[in-house]
Amino acid sequence: MLSVVDELETFGFRVNVSKSFWTGKFRESCGREFYDGHDVSIVKVRDELPTQRQDASEVISAVSLRNQFYRTGLWQSARWLDTYLEKLLKFFPNVSTTSSLLGRHSFLGYQFQRLDAYTHSPITKGYSVSAKPPPDYLEGDGALLKCLSPKTPIHPLHLLQKEDLVTVVDDPVVDTEHLERTGRPKRVSIKLGWNSPF
Repeated sequence: MLSVVDELETFGFRVNVSKSFWTGKFRESCGREFYDGHDVSIVKVRDELPTQRQDASEVISAVSLRNQFYRTGLWQSARWLDTYLEKLLKFFPNVSTTSSLLGRHSFLGYQFQRLDAYTHSPITKGYSVSAKPPPDYLEGDGALLKCLSPKTPIHPLHLLQKEDLVTVVDDPVVDTEHLERTGRPKRVSIKLGWNSPF
């Protein structure tokens, strides 16, 4: 196995030997742990439990934790979190794993309360995650270049136009504000409404 590590490092990859296992029955792959072919992964508690519904990120984390407990067969832990979350959330329905609603995943399927008046598809009342991304001020040529360029983003002033051809200056100056916006929202909230349970 060390020969594989050597070859990978020859091509520029870095193998963390202290976290790699190739002797014995233990294996780790893509965030899951296996022993002798059996999944022995643990469920990790990543956040504190919420004390009020307004603690949106903690509520989202607790719902995710509950569903991980359920999927791994930790039924009593999932049931305890059901009781805890039902005190915080007025609506906590059974939903499919693909639903945008915060709800319980169940092997028994999802529940719904009525049909949508326009699409006639099932809908149920529950909380959805609402996240407003920060404003993105980049637009026009600069946005197009940032999107398509494999190199460092180029300031729009460094373009030369000649007869409908756009030529990029060989030594572009980096736009100092090109990393002003990050992709993730600064805060999230949860909103009550009607949505699909699947």
